[in-house]
Parts: sequence; structure tokens; C-alpha cells
Amino acid sequence: MTKSPSPKTIEKHLTYLRAWFAQHPTWAYKDNKPIIFVYNDAGCDTPERWMEASHGEWYVVMKLFPGFESCHVQPNSWHQYGSGKENNGVVRNKGYSYVISPGF
Repeated sequence: MTKSPSPKTIEKHLTYLRAWFAQHPTWAYKDNKPIIFVYNDAGCDTPERWMEASHGEWYVVMKLFPGFESCHVQPNSWHQYGSGKENNGVVRNKGYSYVISPGF
């Protein structure tokens, strides 16, 4: 089992990404912050670690999980992966994300 990274480890990775990639004009930004999508474990400790590590300098978008709305510390937004097979290729997470896929 892989141990979840500490805020210090996440911070090191974000520093590297900012130095080598996030300054490129094709990197997506929101609110003047580089966007980072996180495919994360479930649990409220995960957004806490990421938000601590980002120091408010990144727009953090985390994969939602059951109970995500009750976490004391919230990222900037949430997303969900999915094929949308059961809904004609559409996955809606009202107020957070909208995914359109081929449905397979």
C-alpha cells in the first residue's frame, strides 16, 4: 500500500511543476493560479494536505469522494471521472464538474 504524501512532499512536487511546466503558456490557469487536478484517495485529510502544501498559490481541483462536502478544508473545486454509461455519456456533479464522454 502506498503511503499518502506529506504536505512537504506535495509542496516539493508543486515547486518542481511551477518551475518547469506551469510557466508555459499552455498550462491552464484560473484566478491567476495554475490549475492542478488531483486524482486522490478518499478522506478529508487529503484536501487538508494539498491545500496546506499549495499555500494558496495553486487552483487545486480534487477528485470527489463520498462525504467530500463535509470536509472542513475544501479545495478550490472538485471533479469526477466517469464514463457516463448509465447517462448517455454524461457525468454531472452539480456546482463542480460536468463530463461528456463517448460512454464506453
